[in-house]
Amino acid sequence: MFLIYRTFEEFRKHPETVELNPDEVQHLKARRIEPDTEIVVCDGRGRTAPALLLRESSGRKEQWSCRPDYTRQEFVDAPECIVYCALPKGSRVDLILEKGTELGMTRFVPVEFERSVRETYSQERAERLAMQAAGQSRRRYIPVFEQPIGLEELLSRIEGSAEACMFLLLDPSGRAAVDLLPRKRDAERTIRSHAIVVGPEGGITDLERIAMLEKGALPVALSDGILRIETAVLAGLSYLNLLQA
Repeated sequence: MFLIYRTFEEFRKHPETVELNPDEVQHLKARRIEPDTEIVVCDGRGRTAPALLLRESSGRKEQWSCRPDYTRQEFVDAPECIVYCALPKGSRVDLILEKGTELGMTRFVPVEFERSVRETYSQERAERLAMQAAGQSRRRYIPVFEQPIGLEELLSRIEGSAEACMFLLLDPSGRAAVDLLPRKRDAERTIRSHAIVVGPEGGITDLERIAMLEKGALPVALSDGILRIETAVLAGLSYLNLLQA
């Protein structure tokens, strides 16, 4: 299955044909996908439509497009998996964006903790990396990428979502993840939104930890060692995949 992604707004207009961009053309050629093959157009929010791949040639120029069949639309719902984390240095955030998308991350929210060392990232680059990762892993959801928030906003979200979203604070001093499995599976009956919180590599402060726990976050230890930010995020998402299986 070859997926291409268009915005929710563009998809709902039901265009008769959809032009492929150069990256998509390069990808389908690498996979040796021929014209008249059925591919899939996805809105990045779970809705897809099969589409007939078309190619028009004029001399040396080629124009690739597809014709979606909106009468055969499908929608697949998915549990929400939100990542709240401190931004790591350098290009390591790319690993979170790419592999996080492959593991089902639906929203990415950077958090500025007291010991954070980086404050910004490129949302445009994040969307591009996520789209490539989603196509590779055949994910129907492209994560929503937010601007960084502060601790107060995070605390407000934890408190305001107590009954709708389970927040797991990844903390080496927390309870072993395996001990929370029965409790979490019972909660699955009513809660379909889950969030993991990952602090900076310098660690969260005692005050930050206490504040999050008081608002309802559950401390969970995925390892008896100290994990880098990107490792903790991917381990946390894998843990959520296990719980949702």
